[in-house]
Amino acid sequence: MKQARWFRSPAVWLAAFLLFFLTTSLSLAVRGAELKQAAAGVPRLGFDPLSPAEQSLALDAALADPAATRLLAGAQRTEVLLIEIHEEPKEVVQSGAWARRADVYIYDYDHNQLLRAVVALNTGAVEQLEASQYVQLPLTEKETAQALHIALTDGQAGAAISRQYEALTSDPLQGAEQLRLMAYPFRPEWAVGAPTATAVCGLHRCAQLVLTAVANGITLNLLPVVDLSTGRALAVMNARGG
Repeated sequence: MKQARWFRSPAVWLAAFLLFFLTTSLSLAVRGAELKQAAAGVPRLGFDPLSPAEQSLALDAALADPAATRLLAGAQRTEVLLIEIHEEPKEVVQSGAWARRADVYIYDYDHNQLLRAVVALNTGAVEQLEASQYVQLPLTEKETAQALHIALTDGQAGAAISRQYEALTSDPLQGAEQLRLMAYPFRPEWAVGAPTATAVCGLHRCAQLVLTAVANGITLNLLPVVDLSTGRALAVMNARGG
């Protein structure tokens, strides 16, 4: 098959190369401008996700607030669960422009309370502060890892997990890296026949673990429940209810 003459023309190749060069240069220039804006700390607007700087400002303001300090007095163990953009009411959003605020959620394991601070990002002032119990947000990565560590090092829970892992894989369980983990907040009313020991969950911050063997992808028929408020494994439930 013969190629068209225009396709073999040096002029056509030169024009195509120039077009590619100009397009690539323009793309790089635009990307460079975006990076310069990010580096310059261009303010985020409206419902844009919080920047790392905004998150840091909000957390520092919440921890420095005198009322928050009083509520957390004596707390030895706390965890920052979430820092997110505050959802403003409709009448505020309708204005088209508003001062951004952040919600900071801190859990106090010693008093089993969740603190929520609303921080004005333009002033650093804590505009609202409330403490509540029986409110359990999703677990953080740190909490999930801690819950697994507690379960594996507990005499009964660890032994049960190890036995079933070896039965499913024919290999001994030697470390957490052999397990793929999902974890969820646990409350006894969410499970049929929940063990009596889990009655404290809801007030206490508890985690239920779903464990899968990395070696073969089989999920263990066990649901360990860990009390993060006390650092104890409370029960190992049967995933199939038997």
